[in-house]
Amino acid sequence: MSEQSKWLIVCVWLLVSSAIAQDFSPKEWVHSSQQTVQMSTSEGIFALIIKDNKGNERVRRVSQLTLLSDQGATEKRIVRFLAPPDVKGTALLTIDHPDKEDDVWLYLPAMRKTRKIISSEKNKSFMGSEFTYADMTPPLLDEFTCQFLTSTVLDGESCVVVEMLPINQRVAEENGYAKRILCIAQNDRVIRRSEFYNEQGELFKVMTAADIRLVDSEHRKFYPFVLMMENRKNGRTSIMKVEQMKIAPSLDANLFDPAYLERD
Repeated sequence: MSEQSKWLIVCVWLLVSSAIAQDFSPKEWVHSSQQTVQMSTSEGIFALIIKDNKGNERVRRVSQLTLLSDQGATEKRIVRFLAPPDVKGTALLTIDHPDKEDDVWLYLPAMRKTRKIISSEKNKSFMGSEFTYADMTPPLLDEFTCQFLTSTVLDGESCVVVEMLPINQRVAEENGYAKRILCIAQNDRVIRRSEFYNEQGELFKVMTAADIRLVDSEHRKFYPFVLMMENRKNGRTSIMKVEQMKIAPSLDANLFDPAYLERD
């Protein structure tokens, strides 16, 4: 194929991608990326691999339950550590509300106590990983402005690139970043890459998704079976891998009550 032909193909693709992107607003693209990974209920086993800047690894195994309530508007999620023994029983309950701040509770078995994570703590590390408490729930979109930056191809997938900016300093501090750039696949709406920038405009974390699977064909739900968060400042990496996942099992809504976290 001649260089001229290749250039023509690229130009045509860019025009088509731009037209597709403009069918939705930037915020609608982000909202769609949140919905595509939400199942009515799900149950899974994950491995959390934490690597330091010397390549040393710690592996933690967790279970996760999710439930959509309020006609799909509210997502509830429980993450409970299964191993190793020093963190076994530790649990995190998050309730992602559509129109107000998320609720997050942490249960520490050594203290036999559940406490609510306050807003100022949500940018802290989750169990020593590069994921924060804020990363464990979708951001509240009313607290961000969104704009298109460009279209691109990432890992063979046509993507739209959206910039998210917190509407004020409080939101920036609670979420732990001053700017976030998302690469959202046009086909399945899964975020393939997410870049986090600090107040100095420096890139400090990059999250990438891989092994994207269609987990619910009826409702067209997709899920990344590998999520990797790289910290460009300290050289640490955390990887979340799905080992097992069951879609739409029968789950008791009472499981997602904060009081239930203290039950082993």
